[in-house]
Amino acid sequence: MHVEHEGDRSAGRRRVLLAMLPLLSLLSTAAGAQAPAPAVPQVPQVPQVIATGAGEVQASPDLAVIRLAVETTGTEAARAGQDNAVRMSSLRQALEMAGIPAQDIATTGYSIRSEPRGQERPPKERGSGFVARNGIRVTVRALDRVGATIDAALAGGANQVDDVAFRLADDRTLRQKALALAVERARSQAQAMATAAGGKLGPLIELSSLAGRGEGPQMFAARAAGTPIGPGDIVLVEQVVARWRFIPEGP
Repeated sequence: MHVEHEGDRSAGRRRVLLAMLPLLSLLSTAAGAQAPAPAVPQVPQVPQVIATGAGEVQASPDLAVIRLAVETTGTEAARAGQDNAVRMSSLRQALEMAGIPAQDIATTGYSIRSEPRGQERPPKERGSGFVARNGIRVTVRALDRVGATIDAALAGGANQVDDVAFRLADDRTLRQKALALAVERARSQAQAMATAAGGKLGPLIELSSLAGRGEGPQMFAARAAGTPIGPGDIVLVEQVVARWRFIPEGP
């Protein structure tokens, strides 16, 4: 008489399950292959007209920004800095006496750096020097005083004139005008393209403004009798890009 133990029955069931695993895997793969993939909705392409436009507005500047600097040298950093402070104090006093208020004089940078000197000397006699630099920005609101301001600054201690730029104190209204011109030109261009393509413009889809810029003369000439400054007009430019829907005009 054969007696089957519980352990034998469990081992038999495990062998049956292991034998069925490949079949179960094939059935699962077949079921997955038969299931259709979800459909991706297709968005219809809407015909569009894309155009860019630029608007320019000219204006006379009403202020100037002068960038000046004082550079001093010394065998020690402290000495170079002290000499620089004395000259900068003299420069500020000269600018205020020339009619520039203190709030229109701003520091733009200060540095002290080491610099080799005496390259023409023998190596044993060479040393290191220090250069102190203090830069300021001066706003001049009377354009007929720009040249006199530069002369006063040079006499007061400045030994570098880095830049002279002419600007507008407030250009918001002019930039809005330039933007309106840019949009008008973009629309005119788009209408011409739509008509040539046998249709017309539909609703506006997108309108974006690109970065605007201002241009003005920044050159000056110096002479002993005085520094003549001749500011010209500033050109404000605004650019836009726009997209409209294109509507065909067919039968």
